[in-house]
Amino acid sequence: MVFLLDGKPLDADATAALPAGCHFASIGHLDLGKVYDELRDRLAEIEPNQVEQFDMMVQQVSAGLGMDLRQDMLGALGDTWVTYVDPAIGGVSQSVLVVQISLRDIQKARTAIENLAAIANGMLTMHGGEDVKIRIKQLQTGPLRVHYAALPFFTPAWTVHDGTLHAALYPQVVVAAANRDVGKTSGLVENPAFKLMWQQLGVPRASGFAWTDLKATASQGYGTVLMLERIAMGMADIFGLDAPAMVVPPLPLIQKHLTPSLQVSWADESGWHAKSLSPFPLAGLLSVNASGLALGQTAMAAGIALPALGAARANATQVVSVSSVRQILVGLHVYAAEFGQKFPPDLGVLAEKGFVPQVELFLHRSRRHEAGQANALPPAQKRQWINVNTDYIYVTPNLDLDNDRITPDLVVVYEKPRFATRGTVAVGFADGHVVRMPVEEAIAKANRTN
Repeated sequence: MVFLLDGKPLDADATAALPAGCHFASIGHLDLGKVYDELRDRLAEIEPNQVEQFDMMVQQVSAGLGMDLRQDMLGALGDTWVTYVDPAIGGVSQSVLVVQISLRDIQKARTAIENLAAIANGMLTMHGGEDVKIRIKQLQTGPLRVHYAALPFFTPAWTVHDGTLHAALYPQVVVAAANRDVGKTSGLVENPAFKLMWQQLGVPRASGFAWTDLKATASQGYGTVLMLERIAMGMADIFGLDAPAMVVPPLPLIQKHLTPSLQVSWADESGWHAKSLSPFPLAGLLSVNASGLALGQTAMAAGIALPALGAARANATQVVSVSSVRQILVGLHVYAAEFGQKFPPDLGVLAEKGFVPQVELFLHRSRRHEAGQANALPPAQKRQWINVNTDYIYVTPNLDLDNDRITPDLVVVYEKPRFATRGTVAVGFADGHVVRMPVEEAIAKANRTN
């Protein structure tokens, strides 16, 4: 799907649409008309005989809509998509997310919206009952004509104003977003933290970015993160893995280390690229929007995986070791955020300072029963005990994240070879990802790190 990626640089008008105080914001390019054309061209290359049938289907859809699908609907939309959550416009939760799409042809876009609303109402009338009626309604407030679906809980709404389609789950949010005077209010690009991180990433021709003020969103996202933790750890406990009770640190400890996160993307002839800055791996889960998405993905994964867990119990040890390495990596990055962007001299200090308080995480599954007494030791003695007994090899003590050369394949910590399962061990890298790999390959990569 690389052909769908648009490397067009961001323009000032698009970035000005983002308020300076937004807690979450993203912007990127997606040209639906171009997507349509590319898909049709690919179909012609792969199945030439199917193009005529495809065109007939599109013609039928266009006739039903009363407009040309490609030219009047997809062609009317611009290629710049903006989303944000701004407490000044709708409060703080993912349910008040604002979506804005630039328009190439305002009149065609208005006509398309009116036609779609009329068609939707006709279909709802045809299939609805006498007692339950769902309708697309209109609200006129000042110069704005807002369409909305009259539903309980959420009321999806949209309007066209000043060359932009504004959409949200409530008409109040749509009205507030459309009435925002971009020229008289400061934008996100003027936010000092955003400007500094943008300069640090140094991407001159960015085609998109995603920004989260984690300090502002952590209190909303933390509860979901705890729920995700218990989904994973609770399932592990149910199947006899003896998971720790507290993997995610307490919120006050996390808050001390939080800074905003920013990911910038761009595309060129070689493909799609991205660079990001965040306080520590997986910090993005504390975004209200990211954690909501993660919850849905995790719940889906749990529903699919649960029937297979009994048969997969042979893989439990591998799962535990990967999880332990990931938690150790998070602890290392949180430690570095507090101590001058440097990793600690040993793993035990993570428990001593409370960044990874559970001794179980430093032990192989077969030895976790030994953690009981060690957890009761004073912090300094707990540190010493872990350094002597840990089942993970720490490769990069005192690593300086600011000055040392950090690459994605830099090994930070890995499982001791004597605990290999099916010839593989868990290996954690400097960028936060964890994989299982053959023992020989893991040792070779660790030696290159040294």
